[in-house]
Amino acid sequence: MHLGGKFGFSQATTDISALLADGAADIVVIATRHDSHADYVLRALNAGQDERVPTLDELFEEQGQLSGPSGKPFLFNVEVTNYTTRNDGLEEAVVDMIRRHGPNIAEQVLFSSFNPWSVRKLSQLAPQIPRAILYDPSMPIFMRRVWLAPLVPHQFRHPEKNMVDETYVQKLAEQKLRTNVWTVNNPDDIARMVRCRVNGIIGDSPQTMRQKLA
Repeated sequence: MHLGGKFGFSQATTDISALLADGAADIVVIATRHDSHADYVLRALNAGQDERVPTLDELFEEQGQLSGPSGKPFLFNVEVTNYTTRNDGLEEAVVDMIRRHGPNIAEQVLFSSFNPWSVRKLSQLAPQIPRAILYDPSMPIFMRRVWLAPLVPHQFRHPEKNMVDETYVQKLAEQKLRTNVWTVNNPDDIARMVRCRVNGIIGDSPQTMRQKLA
């Protein structure tokens, strides 16, 4: 409630059910403890919608019916985001979920995180599942230059798109690392990433991506 007053929100409440039932909110800011975010985000996204946003568990359940335009199975890029609650068991919970869904799912998963220690823990819990380190230009120098890489087994780097050029990708390839870039939505940026020969492009619009890559 204090945060709502501080930033001048039109409404601040501890009753999310009443807020979502009202239907008047265009933006919902969630200012609770980290471990409640997922539930509140899904409820806010699903409010007033004909179709609800599936959980990761539900996506894994449906994986047999999901495939890309080429007919190949989807790759699930699972970003582990417990950045403010380290050692909260999230890595163990995600790995346990994947194991419940069998070996086929494990072959379709790529872990990623901005936290290199989280990536390291995932390498210990599920060494067969590939992993990526995320980073961007605003991070401290030791993070954006991935100085901890020798201590963190991984196969992919996920730099922000403006950090990447053809030489950058080539240097990573020489280290036997593959490059997936984010968040690439502009058609010109998509074309530039293709010229840089990145391995994967992460964006918000599959339709734009398909049109540019066709």
